[in-house]
Amino acid sequence: MANEKDILYTRTCSLCRNKLKLLDRHYLHMLSDGTLCQTCHMTILQLLSERHCWISEEEYMQVMQKKYNFREHHSMPLEKAQDLFALRDRVCSRFLETVDLNEGNVFVAKKLFAMPKSPAIFILRAMKLKKKVVLQGFPLKGTIQKGDRVRINVAGTIRDFTALDVVPREMGPLEKDTFFSQLGANVHNHKILEGGDGWIIIDTEESGFIPENTFVAAYKYRQRIACQIPFCLIV
Repeated sequence: MANEKDILYTRTCSLCRNKLKLLDRHYLHMLSDGTLCQTCHMTILQLLSERHCWISEEEYMQVMQKKYNFREHHSMPLEKAQDLFALRDRVCSRFLETVDLNEGNVFVAKKLFAMPKSPAIFILRAMKLKKKVVLQGFPLKGTIQKGDRVRINVAGTIRDFTALDVVPREMGPLEKDTFFSQLGANVHNHKILEGGDGWIIIDTEESGFIPENTFVAAYKYRQRIACQIPFCLIV
């Protein structure tokens, strides 16, 4: 573990190169030879603590060579943090190919459950969301937003759904009780950022075909509109 006095605090994140906020410059993070914005720091913590959900132990060790302790500050060299992000990107690209997408964000659905028949929310929202499937997990890459198209590959069959709502976990454990509390308050911002976790409500009542720890692709639906050019007869 590096001495905190030897850590180089810069004005930009060593990983994403974004400008650091004032409060980002002097907090404890993972890098031993650089500094991180809070988003990159939280993403590294998540990739390490949840690695059993997205990568095999063998492939992880081939790249990282050791099991980094996500609770130990200033313990990971920048080179290894870059390797970890590159490994994550390769895993996401491989998955997106299996669902016929060239680009998109990836969500790991660790668990799923169904909305009740009469959820304790505003009646119009209740009619729309009742009995729908809820995916509980975290973004492996990118931001997941309400209205995204959601694509799942189950035993070779590709299924598409719409994210009717997205609820980021703001306080409390990642559990059903927390979800229903935040859904009822309805003050969430309807997106889950990379490094965070939460829930996606999708427009289906079928849940048996989706196993736990399933990769889910989220993408923007771009409807192709045929342009019709009127034919003008010039005399």
